[in-house]
Amino acid sequence: ALDAVGATTGGNLTMTGAVVGSPGFMSPEQVRGEPVTAASDVFCLGSVLAFAATGRQPFGNVDSGIHALMYRIAQEEPDLVGLPEGARGLVTACLNKDPAKRPSVEELVAATHPVTDDGEPWLPGGLLARLGRDALQLLEVEAENAQPDATAPQQGPSAYGHPQAGPGPHTPPGPHTPPSPYASPSAYATPQGHGYAMNAQPWQGGYQAPVGYPLSGTRLRPIRGLATALLSMFGVWTVLTLLDMALNISLLDTYSGSEPDMLSTRASDIDSLGTGIGVAVCVLAVLWLIWFRTAYINSTVLSPGLPRFGSGYAVGAWFIPVAQLWLPKQIANDIWTASTPPAPGRHGRAVLHWWWTAFVVMFLMFPVHGASEIVSDSGRAERLGVIINIADDAIGLLAAVLAIGVVRRITKMQERRAAQPIGQAQQPAGVFGPPAA
Repeated sequence: ALDAVGATTGGNLTMTGAVVGSPGFMSPEQVRGEPVTAASDVFCLGSVLAFAATGRQPFGNVDSGIHALMYRIAQEEPDLVGLPEGARGLVTACLNKDPAKRPSVEELVAATHPVTDDGEPWLPGGLLARLGRDALQLLEVEAENAQPDATAPQQGPSAYGHPQAGPGPHTPPGPHTPPSPYASPSAYATPQGHGYAMNAQPWQGGYQAPVGYPLSGTRLRPIRGLATALLSMFGVWTVLTLLDMALNISLLDTYSGSEPDMLSTRASDIDSLGTGIGVAVCVLAVLWLIWFRTAYINSTVLSPGLPRFGSGYAVGAWFIPVAQLWLPKQIANDIWTASTPPAPGRHGRAVLHWWWTAFVVMFLMFPVHGASEIVSDSGRAERLGVIINIADDAIGLLAAVLAIGVVRRITKMQERRAAQPIGQAQQPAGVFGPPAA
């Protein structure tokens, strides 16, 4: 503690997003980048107990490489050789890979119920005196760092790293050694009953857990009605596309020579249906942009600071040449990440990735379709154009089905987040880089 305080000179120990702590004591969900809950602390407790009892970290150290260490934490069983039998059951339960199978905090408290307190200090008197001296030294360093122009004092080796080099004369334990006031937390209490505070300001260092929705003065925009209208329009467009595919398949049979007199009739039916599909696409595009922008605005309320773009990009990105092939997907990633409710386990984005893949392929089919219309000056070229139309309809249907899944998932996740109590702490479910699953 003294080394850390002396090195910071009043600054933060770390910055948001950095890993705090020793890798050997991380939980599997921390290694995998999943949301961290109280079950993660239970796993870390198991690692600390095993280390305290055996002198070895249960998953080894970083000598073999941090990646190998993290792999062992996530995949392999701990090394508990030498662990006393009385602690083996508890430590093994704490180190379960599945967070849901670890004991809860309440169960740990019940399993480790303290023995009857006789009121006597349980640490040796010499150690209590040394703790008192080091605690006073730590408070002096904090007081110096609390001054605006304070400089970091030079710290010698800590008495905890080298007990034989502790400051001051050694006081042997004995029956008349007075107990140190630092053995009891009540020693820090002030006459008003409040705990000790150097400058009455909360510590601002380290990772600050984001606060869950709803924050004071924020409100989600209604999204259920928009989602219902959008899904209904997707259904209409899907039915029309299926009819268009059926007519094109029938027209392809006509080109094969089965019913040559029906060519003009089938082509006329396809043209008429194409007008209806064009109107449906326009309505669908408007509803999609409204829903997409609403979902993005809600994501900025759910996770302030996480979305990387302004709300205008949620609409404008779809109309930027070339960038429309990747920028809307980045915005969709931010919406998904910010909307994912905090809970153990992974929230896969497979439907989001496959939807975007199908959309890009469908988008790239437009120039192919246009080129087929231009060169369709012969029967063979016309048949090729019909085949391209059928493939275009198939890809569009796949993209529509996947888009329906994306709309349903994001809408449900935002509604679940909206139901969170005020001020409930939440962990982010993902970041801008690789997805959580």
